[in-house]
Amino acid sequence: MSISFISNFFTSNTKFLNALLEHVYLTIISLAIAIMIAIPLAIYGRNHPRFANLILGFTSIMQTIPSLAILGILIPIVGIGSKPAIIAWYCTVSYQSTVIHIRH
Repeated sequence: MSISFISNFFTSNTKFLNALLEHVYLTIISLAIAIMIAIPLAIYGRNHPRFANLILGFTSIMQTIPSLAILGILIPIVGIGSKPAIIAWYCTVSYQSTVIHIRH
């Protein structure tokens, strides 16, 4: 592969670039929401072990549900677009954020 092929690919495929930018945007938004929710819960859970077990149990369940299943459930409720994607990403990311902060 030469540099000109890669350059040509990105300049001629604006759909690809738009989809890539949208994906990055949705990932950043859902990660920011997960961090904003997980850090306060983790700080509170660190001092309250019963609450920590409840939160870890809930987030473990949410992580085991595949993202596509979450999207399938959310689309009739929230509609099609960014909202269900952000919620599905949040459910996937929230477990890691909470566990890291509670255990450390």
